Amino acid sequence: MRRLNLDQLQSFLAVAETGSFSEAGRRLNLTQSAVSQQIKELEARLGTRILDRLGRKAHPTPAGQELLEHARRLIQQSALVEEAMRTHRDGGWGRVRLATSATLAAYVLPPILLELRKRYPRLEVAVTAGSAGKVLRQVADNRADVALVNMPGPVTDAALAIHIAGESSLMAFWPRAYGSPPKAVRPDHLAGRPFIFYTPGTLTYDLVHGWFEKAGCKPGATMEFESGLSIIGLIDAGLGASILPSEVQHAAVTLRNLVVRPIEPAITTRLHVAIHKDKPRHEALRVVHAALLSARIGERKRTRSS
Repeated sequence: MRRLNLDQLQSFLAVAETGSFSEAGRRLNLTQSAVSQQIKELEARLGTRILDRLGRKAHPTPAGQELLEHARRLIQQSALVEEAMRTHRDGGWGRVRLATSATLAAYVLPPILLELRKRYPRLEVAVTAGSAGKVLRQVADNRADVALVNMPGPVTDAALAIHIAGESSLMAFWPRAYGSPPKAVRPDHLAGRPFIFYTPGTLTYDLVHGWFEKAGCKPGATMEFESGLSIIGLIDAGLGASILPSEVQHAAVTLRNLVVRPIEPAITTRLHVAIHKDKPRHEALRVVHAALLSARIGERKRTRSS
């Protein structure tokens, strides 16, 4: 009996996810007719219809809906097998895909990556940034090899092995234009004052909004930026205060018109390193994984705190 064809399953997934045979063809670098033929052969092999064509859109049938999860699992396992064989072909070295947040990429990873480059010149680490949820999904779907994420609570995903890399906290960045800062900044210290938020959709934005709301306080006029460097530049100019991850502190060391203080109540988070449980641990991946865990992230000496 003929086995399932992974190329046909890949075509089915692409059509089901895009709703279009032509778009699936573009994604897979195939002609629309080639995609249609693969779907036709897969339906003949399974003995049932897996897609309904309604106008210009294609939708999975009930059988197709059930097939989706099985197909995703099979293709993911196939990718893991190819990855394992590639490491043998390349002698255990090659490219490691690291997914993380923009903040960690800018303020935590550089010294880690620099040390890795010095010690392992043949190692290539490709870094992509996104929200914590998207980053973890990338690892679960084998679109990234390892992830570094900052989360307030435990990470639970049956497909992932999670290790704690360190702890972090949010800190108040106080402009000297506001006068002498308190030893610990509370929400009421910032009530009614101009404030600069990290962009909506980030963990920091959600945590800081919750911090104000729980205290029943609101800042004054607000701005939103997705760059920590932009925010601390505005703070240094006296245009507002902010609450940012402690990792941003070292970028403010040369600025003279702001100080960094702890906040009260404190907001602490944990830095997690995530890897797929079934991921082959080739040498390059082991090196990167170990570097992230041994960097003592979050335990660096505090700067500009007074």
